[in-house]
Amino acid sequence: MLLNGLMQPQAPVRRPGKVIPRSKAAGKLLTARIHKEQLNRKGGCVKPANDQDGPDGADEWVSEPDSPALTLRDKLPRMSFMFGILLLAIVLAPAAGIAAGKDLIHNFKKVRLTQEFWAEGANFGDFNHDGKMDVVAGPFWYEGPDFKKRHEFYPANTTFKRKKSDGTEETLPGYEGALGVENVYSENFLAFTYDFNGDGWADIMVYGFPGKEASWYENPKGREGHWQRHVVFDVLDNESPAFVDVIGEGKPQILCCSGGYIGYATADWKNPGAPWKFHAISPKGDYQRFTHGLGSSRKAGGGSSRHRWRMIRCGENTRSRLEKGARKWRYMT
Repeated sequence: MLLNGLMQPQAPVRRPGKVIPRSKAAGKLLTARIHKEQLNRKGGCVKPANDQDGPDGADEWVSEPDSPALTLRDKLPRMSFMFGILLLAIVLAPAAGIAAGKDLIHNFKKVRLTQEFWAEGANFGDFNHDGKMDVVAGPFWYEGPDFKKRHEFYPANTTFKRKKSDGTEETLPGYEGALGVENVYSENFLAFTYDFNGDGWADIMVYGFPGKEASWYENPKGREGHWQRHVVFDVLDNESPAFVDVIGEGKPQILCCSGGYIGYATADWKNPGAPWKFHAISPKGDYQRFTHGLGSSRKAGGGSSRHRWRMIRCGENTRSRLEKGARKWRYMT
């Protein structure tokens, strides 16, 4: 009933040798236009030689002898049906989206890697080339997909003492943190994965305690033992420095604070193990190791991926912007 009740055709107004189609919809007199291309394919009507419009601006078509004229009565039922299908699709689309959304809900299973406290952050990558994602947290990486076997890629020598209920002490591996009575932080705040030397194996970048160095560890390609460490930045301030392509070169940079400035450090990708160069993009301020908050974003403009601006926010009310075409930063407060 919905489809058939949308539009009821009326008989066209006929004149000698002409068909002027009309219809009423929603109480208004509408003029139906018939495209010349469609009519010629049907072979039923031809446009008059003078190409004049009929009353109300409608195209007038002359019926050829012995050929069926294409009238509004022929067209409207089909148009009404198609319009009804479109309206029904629009009405049902939100419900279909909701149903699809329900189907896409996934449950996550919590997997505890360890009861020890080694790091503030973690990351993932395929470190052993078995096609399965592994997890890195602190000085260990854990083999996926069950994450039960772990490998030490830099020395895990830290321990702390904790008193037991009977008054005796026990020595536990890792940092104290919430496992003891002192709120002690780890020396591993953030970890990122990237193939720094281009050998096809995922390496690991570690940001240490705020104000200390950043280092990446070179994947030994399946060999056991500690990975070679490359210290690439000596003073990494801010509690949440990022590892992101700020300048659009297709490779990541270290986005951070250092020496009182907001900026980023770039690698010499011909020698990524050498110290990275810091580029300050703000006036000197009171940015320090425990400054909170740091992030970046980009927006397309100018019709090309080469013309983008980058916004970097640090702290509460400061931000810097890079206009990529000119490689100039404009500082705004």
